[in-house]
Amino acid sequence: MDKTIRWNVNPEEQQAETYRYWQSVSVAERLCATAQLSLDVPIV
Repeated sequence: MDKTIRWNVNPEEQQAETYRYWQSVSVAERLCATAQLSLDVPIV
């Protein structure tokens, strides 16, 4: 996992950076991240 810290002041650039990151990882990694986020959300 790349733990590089990037500073983006521009919100559009931040959104583009986020999009580029998720496009760079495999589908399996994206699915695992989605599953982990689902588990992290508290049930109300």
